[in-house]
Amino acid sequence: MSKEKVWRYIENNSHVAVEWLSKMVSIPSVNNASDWSVDNEKAVQEWIAGKLKDIGLDVDMWAEDEAGVRPNVVGIMKGTGGGRDVMLTGHCDVVPVLQPENWRYPPFSGTVADGMVHGRGATDMKGGLAAELFALSALKECGIKLKGNVLFASTVGEEAGEGGTIGAATVARRGYRPSFAVVAEGTDLDMLAASTGVFMFDFIVRGKSVHGACRNQVIFPQPYGILAGSDVGVDALEKALPFIYMFRRLENEWNQAWKHPVVGSGGSPFYDSQGIGVFCINPCFIDGGTYRASINSYLKITYYVWYPPTKKIDDVIAEIKSNVHHLAQTDAWLRQNPPEIIAPAIRKPLPAYDTPLDLDAIKVIKQSYQEVMGKDLTISGLKAVCDCAWFNSEGIPSVCLGPGCSFCNHGDNEFIEIDKVIKAAKIYAGFVMDYC
Repeated sequence: MSKEKVWRYIENNSHVAVEWLSKMVSIPSVNNASDWSVDNEKAVQEWIAGKLKDIGLDVDMWAEDEAGVRPNVVGIMKGTGGGRDVMLTGHCDVVPVLQPENWRYPPFSGTVADGMVHGRGATDMKGGLAAELFALSALKECGIKLKGNVLFASTVGEEAGEGGTIGAATVARRGYRPSFAVVAEGTDLDMLAASTGVFMFDFIVRGKSVHGACRNQVIFPQPYGILAGSDVGVDALEKALPFIYMFRRLENEWNQAWKHPVVGSGGSPFYDSQGIGVFCINPCFIDGGTYRASINSYLKITYYVWYPPTKKIDDVIAEIKSNVHHLAQTDAWLRQNPPEIIAPAIRKPLPAYDTPLDLDAIKVIKQSYQEVMGKDLTISGLKAVCDCAWFNSEGIPSVCLGPGCSFCNHGDNEFIEIDKVIKAAKIYAGFVMDYC
């Protein structure tokens, strides 16, 4: 009966979880990727630490960034002994709001309307943090005693790929090593047991500049004795076009050739909300040109690559470079002036994770989900990266499961359904009670 007691408490006090989530959204914790020493995450972390203390947990807060202003927070609910330890966790940082005028509600208002909480970070991922906090509060309020310890970790730096340096991985390095972790990313309550790896590369084509008025000589044949083509100038954009289409074709081939039982499979036993064909070469930044009255002699496209956990990054980069090299041999100019591939570029690659599906913790999560939702849990993969990779790299197997949906992350008018937050809290509570 203890589970029913906890679930009833969560339902009867759901307004508390909504208040906590709205408050967290109203505290801007933007990951300022242009200046990572800014303490934007500090205020919400201090609020979370205070709430953990109010619940009755021991609290540890520390910062590992150079300026010491971006703290991680861990709360410890101590067990009576002899049980398994587990961690509920998520990141507190959010991405910037670039066009607030496009939002229906102010992005940091935490507005509650239409059965939802609106604002930046509602789905990614303060909704999950609120559900985890509320689950622990319910266990405390209902007097539930567990054998194992339950850890709650709110980390920094995920949105800028800093989990391995100042965020999630430091939780383990500080000595918190539970047997399993649940990361509450917005998965629409699917369980994501594996992910893609991610890196970026720069594709650079150099042409030959000349006055734009000479474009006729660059692109058209000319009478004998009049210079034409690359003797006059070379349009870098025109030279890049076959490679742009080649990357698109390669992307299609990858999704036919690369198979993984979880990532990009579409979900099991039910379809997930992400679709299939997740391995991609996505053009995300374009820079080119030298002068408005000149033939474009420079083009750089930055691509964002997602690849399966069964592949090594060096092999993926080698495949890209090989395709570029062979295509360049079909063009006289590019044979002598080959395109350049800089990989990885911009920031460090982010690793994939691949958690075994036969772990007992996963069986317990499936059971808790079935009890709360009345149906089987959908297992799928994450077509991005998250802190699960850092926990797994530290020897802590983990999965993503949380309220919120992937399609409203990082965009305008972010929101989360309150009903999903409450259901997530019940799933977390039931899982912790059985597992610990």
